[in-house]
Amino acid sequence: MSVLQECPICHRKQSNRNKKCACGNDMDKVKKSGKMRYWIAYRINGKQRFEYSGTDFEQAKASDGKRSCQKAEGRILDILQTSKMTFRQISEWYLSQTAVTRLKSFQRVKIGIENFNAVYGETIVSSITKDDLIKYQDKRKSDVIKRMGSKNPGTRTVSLTTIDTEIMLVKAMINYAFMEDKIDGTALKVLRRIKKQVRPGTNARTRILSAKEYHQIVDKAPDHIKAFIVIAMNTGLRLGEIRQLQWYHIDKDKCFIRLQSGDTKEKKPKVIPINHNVKKELEHQLRWIRHDYVLTYHGEPIVTPGGIKHGFQTAVKAAGILHGRDVQNGLIFHDIRRTVKSLMLKAKIDKVLRDMILGHALLGMDKHYMVATEDELMKAMVSYTSFADENLW
Repeated sequence: MSVLQECPICHRKQSNRNKKCACGNDMDKVKKSGKMRYWIAYRINGKQRFEYSGTDFEQAKASDGKRSCQKAEGRILDILQTSKMTFRQISEWYLSQTAVTRLKSFQRVKIGIENFNAVYGETIVSSITKDDLIKYQDKRKSDVIKRMGSKNPGTRTVSLTTIDTEIMLVKAMINYAFMEDKIDGTALKVLRRIKKQVRPGTNARTRILSAKEYHQIVDKAPDHIKAFIVIAMNTGLRLGEIRQLQWYHIDKDKCFIRLQSGDTKEKKPKVIPINHNVKKELEHQLRWIRHDYVLTYHGEPIVTPGGIKHGFQTAVKAAGILHGRDVQNGLIFHDIRRTVKSLMLKAKIDKVLRDMILGHALLGMDKHYMVATEDELMKAMVSYTSFADENLW
């Protein structure tokens, strides 16, 4: 058995000791860039087999050692029998894994994989080809789906972002199965070479909310939707974070919202100062005995984001403003978060403090060395609130 390296230009598999590929590519530079792809090679019944093992050499050596032990123990043939599994069989196993079922995005993961299985569910995983995936992308581009809440269903085609997401979800599933020794790495090679339909950054939104639009929407919104808008505009919290707010998150004494790692998208604790606008909104909320949620609808927790999005859409349209991600100059709830960060920039809030309040990842060495105190976060919020009070509210 041996560990091989793959040239990113000619894709030739060769000894890990080669400093230059036959095509002239400098393999040492590829290694330093961290983009080297490693394979392990071994023989079973006289037949040469190759398995993709990622971009980490130590991991490849570990995989090579594992296969050596399995071969010596006579277990490798049993393990390689799983190479006959179909995408549907793998997905049934994958979607039953505890680590997967605990994902907040589990339903989205399940739907994306089911869409893929509708086309290639009975296909053996190791037999999938790049041409198959390109055909899948082309098919999904022509699929027509019902527009949510529309009076004219069947008028929207699947977005390119959705197609990329579905491929990404399948790739994550196959990678997970590979790491658990359910399949070999053949399909990973194909999935990782498929090109995305959307180039990074080309679909980035730039829409922000003006002061006039803010007042128009708040005036038209029902009370429970208004609370979401006001809190979002004064904290930069995501819709899901606001919807999941519970009273134990609210530190009334020190005026902070304290979210734990399990409450945020970035999976890290977050502390958000409460200004007078949020404090006033929280004082209007009733505290119920049967649950601890802060924002409710008719006294009940809002289980899914659909109702909030629909209510926000109704308020936006009632205000005479275009709504929708795919509508030119259309507004969606997440644009409020972008508006907050833009206003913080105009209020001259330090970038590190902006990112900490909004929960954006710090870059470079900042993530190791930059630690803001709660006093600094509160001062930043005071500056933002003063600027917003003068220019927005």
